Amino acid sequence: EYVYFPECINNFADTTSGTGAFAVSGLKSVYLNTNIENLSGAFMGQSSQESYLTEVTFGPKCTYIKNAFGSFYNLPKLKKVTFTNVKSITNATQTFRYDSALESIDFGDSLETFDGSSPFSKMSNLTTLDFGDNLKTLNSNLLCYQTPKLSNVNFGSSLTTLFGTGLFQESALTTINLPNTLTKMGTLLFNQSNITGNVAVPGNCEFDTDSNGPFLNAQKITSLSLKNESGNPIKESKLYVERDGVLYKKLSDGTFRLESFPSGRTGVLNIAKDVTQLRRFEVEDPHYITKYVVEE
Repeated sequence: EYVYFPECINNFADTTSGTGAFAVSGLKSVYLNTNIENLSGAFMGQSSQESYLTEVTFGPKCTYIKNAFGSFYNLPKLKKVTFTNVKSITNATQTFRYDSALESIDFGDSLETFDGSSPFSKMSNLTTLDFGDNLKTLNSNLLCYQTPKLSNVNFGSSLTTLFGTGLFQESALTTINLPNTLTKMGTLLFNQSNITGNVAVPGNCEFDTDSNGPFLNAQKITSLSLKNESGNPIKESKLYVERDGVLYKKLSDGTFRLESFPSGRTGVLNIAKDVTQLRRFEVEDPHYITKYVVEE
């Protein structure tokens, strides 16, 4: 029922069968206390064999997991995962995907970097995801895709870089607090999410591309605002000015570009005469604008 792996073992992938190296009937608890080079599919649930795994602990000597692909995929009885001192998780693709009994995942305050696609997708019981206070970089497409009970996500107070298309696509999550420390956001972050109402954007945060902004196709976000490094609301930063819930980027000639538009915005959009550039995709995306008024 219980397995403890010594520190000399750091590759847990089953190179013979490819997946499910330790998906054995009866195994309930696993303790891993070493840096891990490869955890790919090691505990992946098998359709032909029922898994009883309920608890996984990464001990204090496990500071990184380099390949977490499908590690705990499809484990319906998994209830608890403890990350004692893990600082980096790479290729976390489908790591916890599909049904488990996990209601919350807490990475503690050691995690600094996390990447991988769909790591928590289709987790039917997940309500809370906490990355701790030391996370600096997150890159994950479809981070919490189709999580019907998700209500709380904490990115902490140190995050600087946030990338990944559709982080909360078709998720139940309706509110998000972007850390004041953010300096760069990627494209289509909130694509097809249920994030609703206003989102406060850190004033020093730049968007990664000139095409698809982070709030494109987020049809329930109705306004964008700015906040400073202390989290206090502001109307203008060194990069942007906020006008009527829309963000405009300052250009070198003293004019502005429509930088980010809330897709759920309704009614009339007034564009001031000092706005000389419009992001093509930002203007094409709005579904509910009834009229554009451009000052002469």
